[in-house]
Amino acid sequence: VEEPTRIVTSNGAARPGTREWDKEKVNRDRRRERDRSSEAENREPIGPTKSLEELFKKTKTTPALYWKPLSEETIKRKEEARNRRMLAALKKKSRSRSRS
Repeated sequence: VEEPTRIVTSNGAARPGTREWDKEKVNRDRRRERDRSSEAENREPIGPTKSLEELFKKTKTTPALYWKPLSEETIKRKEEARNRRMLAALKKKSRSRSRS
């Protein structure tokens, strides 16, 4: 009785083409694929989304630049910070003049 010929890879892997050191990577890829498909099924439907034109203002230049105006509070904070810096610079300048 003749035994069937068995092709043995160098590392004895059952499936030809999968090397021993690739098995973990293949398993990890399969897990990721399975997780992604289950996430897609469990994900709630997303409602209507707003376009960039609805969220921001747009320049007429090409390419278009999207921007959002500052709030009054932000403007006030920036102006106060600028005034503090200017006062500090003036004080520093007047001190250096008085020493000369």
